[in-house]
Amino acid sequence: MSKKRNVYSPKRKAEIAIAALRESETPAQLISRYHIHASQLKAWRQKALLAIEGTFSNKSEKLAKKQEKLVASLYEQIGYLHAQLNWLKKKCAPQSGGEAYDD
Repeated sequence: MSKKRNVYSPKRKAEIAIAALRESETPAQLISRYHIHASQLKAWRQKALLAIEGTFSNKSEKLAKKQEKLVASLYEQIGYLHAQLNWLKKKCAPQSGGEAYDD
């Protein structure tokens, strides 16, 4: 019979990761205390370190500016293509006052 899989809330994961970052207890003590696998503890600790590092980095600001620039250029291209489409519709529209084709 298989063991039921544990699902941890983000708050609980953060609590465990912070305990791992403090290093007041050994990983073995944390593993037995929280009943998690060693690889899971390591993964949550690494994820917490990356999140903390990202908080103090301006990488996200640069990414946001790049994204805004891309969106602006795409909207500009959409406007240009919309104007072309309207022009083509106007030019290709059937002319009134001309002879009608009868079959």
